[in-house]
Amino acid sequence: MTIEFQADVLSQLIANQEFKGFIKDVSPDLFTEPEHKFIMSVLREYNSKYKSVPTLTNLLQFVNNNSQSTIDLSDIEDVLHLLYNRK
Repeated sequence: MTIEFQADVLSQLIANQEFKGFIKDVSPDLFTEPEHKFIMSVLREYNSKYKSVPTLTNLLQFVNNNSQSTIDLSDIEDVLHLLYNRK
C-alpha cells in the first residue's frame, strides 16, 4: 500500500460514519508509517470503547489521555489534522 493510499484509508475511517463498522477489521500492521500505525491502533481502541467514530477533538483528547507510546504526540496531532481535513 502506498503512503498516499494509507492516508486515504485512514481519512475515510476517521471522517466517514459509514465506515465505522470496518475499523475493527483494519489492522494497524497494514500501515508502514509509524504515525499511521499508531493512529489506527488508537482509532480501534476508541471505537471499541465508545462504538463510534471520534471527532478530531475527541481523538486528540483520547490520545493525550491514553497514550503509553514513545511516539511524539505533536507529530500525531499534525497527521490527524491533515487526515481530518483531507479531501
